Amino acid sequence: MVRLGLAMGIAGGVICLAMGGGAWAEGGGESPKYELRYRFLPGETIRWNVVHRNQVKTMVAGAAKTVETASRSVKVWRVLRLEADGAAVFEQAVEDIDMRHQMSGCDEVRYNSRTDKEPPPGFDDVASAVGVPLATVTLDSRGRVIKREQKSSKAQAASQGDITMPLPEHPVAVGETWSKPNEVTVTAKDGRLIRVKMEQRFTLEEVKTGVARIRMKTLVLTPIRDPAVEAQVVQFAADGEVRFDIDAGRVRSQRTDVDRHVVGFRGETSSIRYVTCFEEELQTQAARSAATAGAKADRPRATAEQRAQPVVRVAEAAEPAAR
Repeated sequence: MVRLGLAMGIAGGVICLAMGGGAWAEGGGESPKYELRYRFLPGETIRWNVVHRNQVKTMVAGAAKTVETASRSVKVWRVLRLEADGAAVFEQAVEDIDMRHQMSGCDEVRYNSRTDKEPPPGFDDVASAVGVPLATVTLDSRGRVIKREQKSSKAQAASQGDITMPLPEHPVAVGETWSKPNEVTVTAKDGRLIRVKMEQRFTLEEVKTGVARIRMKTLVLTPIRDPAVEAQVVQFAADGEVRFDIDAGRVRSQRTDVDRHVVGFRGETSSIRYVTCFEEELQTQAARSAATAGAKADRPRATAEQRAQPVVRVAEAAEPAAR
């Protein structure tokens, strides 16, 4: 809950009302502004439950193909220290993962790091990235990566990309927007590498009980006329919502989605539909204790049930752009 600190100073006819949730208002009736900053403590361990579902449907020369991947994982940040300027140095890791992959005409392949001693073919890199430090990251209070040190070449892909949502330089009021430029490299039909400029735009929608609700939208700034290029770019054009705990200084939850359809990416009658959903939720201490106790008590029976079910609960280790 946003605490109204009664630090009211009256000077020159201006009343300043300081708000404990990082917000304040000046003057008569102006909207409060909130200072959004990440905050960490040396030695603390922060966990998020991460779920990622991805489906790609293609139609080429009359042949349809569907590829589905889904996973459920636990992302971990272990804070090692704080630098003199306030930046946090932490280890990034994936504690466990339960995932599946299926292609049209093929059997579903599953891997659960808690129950499977050996990963199935094609899951070796995933398995090698579980339970070990992927990278040591130095992150400033606005979410900018100052330094990143990879721990192993196999884990490199899992620890790349944005670490978390960028925060605005100045305090913002509800309705205000800030943005972050981005660039992706894709391949044209003739093999040329094309750089596509994009922008992630964030808008503070609401602040309630100390939690900021932030809408995220991805804009493609580079004009794209080639469907083959567009088919690669759409997977990065996610929109969604982030809930940021102002007092705690961290993302409480987020969800991003993509649902795009491109025609003509490989011939006039070809098409591709890319659908993905990414969800992340901060674990509380109570939730961690309950989840750990439940996993220990139910693991043998749950494993048997899981192998008998046609669909398993799923998730992923990687994070999205606002991650």
